[in-house]
Amino acid sequence: MRSFSVHNLFNSIGIKNYKLDKGYKGYRKFLRDKFPEILQKINFVVIHGKTGIGKTKVLNMLKNEGYPVIDLESAANHRSSFLGGVNLGEQNSQKQFESTVFHKVIEIVGNKRFSENEKINVFIEGESKRIGKIIIPEYIFSAMNHGIHICVDLPIDVRVKNLMEDYFKIDEDSLKRKDYEVRKNILDDFENNMFFLQKYSSKNDMQRYFSLFKEKNYEELAVSLIENYYDSKYINSMKKHEFKFNLEVSTIDEFLNEMKKIYDYV
Repeated sequence: MRSFSVHNLFNSIGIKNYKLDKGYKGYRKFLRDKFPEILQKINFVVIHGKTGIGKTKVLNMLKNEGYPVIDLESAANHRSSFLGGVNLGEQNSQKQFESTVFHKVIEIVGNKRFSENEKINVFIEGESKRIGKIIIPEYIFSAMNHGIHICVDLPIDVRVKNLMEDYFKIDEDSLKRKDYEVRKNILDDFENNMFFLQKYSSKNDMQRYFSLFKEKNYEELAVSLIENYYDSKYINSMKKHEFKFNLEVSTIDEFLNEMKKIYDYV
């Protein structure tokens, strides 16, 4: 059904709605034309760190406390790794991603707490150009590259706990008690996604991953993935950045507090 017909149908049954001028194609053109211009009002504070340090968790905590935040992984519905789609369902489309980020930027820029001529510091997670099947548009990626870059590290045991919660939905208390049962659909999804690692892992590493998985030794599996896969890729990807801040913290709360201090400083 054409958009004009849907517009009239909704009006006829009392559902208030608006019809886009020049339709969806016009909206997409507006987005592409205006987005780079609006980003000129943003100064990204880019948080980098190894897999499992809790970047997304801290971004959510900052957002809940009123700090301006753009969560690219939430907009993509993907965690930006080969295992990044586990237990998240279908990934958002490229157009959904761009629209979600665009409207979040509009929301931040339009916030009356910021003056019209003020450049707004906005937290964002450091990403590669691709998040799953999503490609970050060049104007966003360039704005991120020109932002303030922060590198954060946490102990491996904290990272393992975060990965257990993210991928297997095992909270810290259950992990301590060794009292947990992972849902079958999560395990099936995780196992299927593990095959994506084959291109970048040795045969011995892959055998170890699957062996630990079958033995339900999920903590040791996380350690093995961190040491043999994630950290080596991370170190290579970080060589292109100059970090204004390098931080080593012990807990998520300390991570959060350091981000708040940096925001006040910059």
